[in-house]
Formats: sequence, structure tokens, C-alpha cells
Amino acid sequence: MIPKGFFRGIVRGRSTLRAWQNAVMARTVLEGLVLDLGSGSEEAFPFRLGKGATLVRSNLALNPKPDVCFDLEKPFPFRDKTFDHVTMINVIEHLFRYRECLQEIQRVLKPGGWAICCAPFLYRVHPSPRDFYRFTESAIERLFSEAGFEKVHIERTGTGSFLASYSLIDDSRIPGWLRLLPVVLAMGIDRLIALRQRLLKQPNYREEYYPLGYLVAAQK
Repeated sequence: MIPKGFFRGIVRGRSTLRAWQNAVMARTVLEGLVLDLGSGSEEAFPFRLGKGATLVRSNLALNPKPDVCFDLEKPFPFRDKTFDHVTMINVIEHLFRYRECLQEIQRVLKPGGWAICCAPFLYRVHPSPRDFYRFTESAIERLFSEAGFEKVHIERTGTGSFLASYSLIDDSRIPGWLRLLPVVLAMGIDRLIALRQRLLKQPNYREEYYPLGYLVAAQK
């Protein structure tokens, strides 16, 4: 199902993947003390914050002026069981030592707290300053489980071979409303291919085999 707000994100200039991610994340309200890893500006934070919630923004770079600056591949400067939620949006692929980061996320979460992470899959290389990895759904589930999380829920953020192919194109210089046509066309072709395969009872093509990315919610 196409999430509400997806096409609006395309018009506003977001990539296909990020528009889908933001539309999904906008449905979630976070309460308590929230740590955002690899954070941008507070205005760009895609989740909704509950009344009384506090957002702590972190980044390795001093711009865009995070609340705290530290390296995600090293021990976090927080005590155990500090945060109710930890979010990490399209960051894990830039970490060479990602296992250490996941273990630190689990450590600083309170019991019952949630880590919510996004990761691209069928998406172009985007150094920031490096781009190391892509993870399948099976790999993500195992990584979070091995890091000590009790529950791991994974949602695909955008699927289909034609939509994934279009997402590999850097269309950032095309006006947002002009980008709607190829996005809608790609999604339509994917639906037609999937329908044809179902009618012919040929299971070798399934849209979920071509995910743009994943959204992970893991509970400590």
C-alpha cells in the first residue's frame, strides 16, 4: 500500500526512497527521551514527538549544530538505559563497524525501548563521506537479534523492479511535480507485471523481491 503523503514528498523534492520513508515515519509518535543518530536539523526530523518528549540530535559533524557530537563507531557518551527511543535514518550503511553501533544502541535504550532505523537497499551509492554496505531483510533481522533486541519488525519501504530502477537515478535537479510522472509510471508497470505473474501462476517475480529499502523497529 502506498503510504499517505508519499506523492507529496516527491513533489517537495525528496528522493523516491526518502519520500516513502518519511510518509511511513510520519505515522509514528515517539514519547519520552529520544536520541536521533546522524541527525540533520530538528525541522527535518520525520517522526512526530509526543507531548513532553525530548529530542537529542547527534552527529559526527558540527553542522547542522547537533546537541551532541560523537563517533557512532565508538562507545556512546551516555549511561546505560537512558533513552526511550533511538532513531537512525539512512546511517547504518555509512558505518564500517555497524555491529558496534547496534550494540551501543541496545545498551543506551531503556528496557522495553525501541530502536527505529531506516536503511536503503536498491539505491545508488551516496558517500557521506563513505558508503559501505547494503543489507537484506534476513541480514537486518539477524544483526538486530545478535545485538540483543528481543523483537525485530521489518517493513519494506517501496517495492518493484521498475520503481527501484528509477530510484537509482539522481533526479534531484528535476522539478518535483515533473518527477511524479515517471514514479507513477514505474509503479504502474510494476503492478501490471505482478498481476500478469499471478494470473499465469508464475511466482518467480514478486514486487517485494525489489525493495528500495527497509524500516526496522526493534525492541530491547
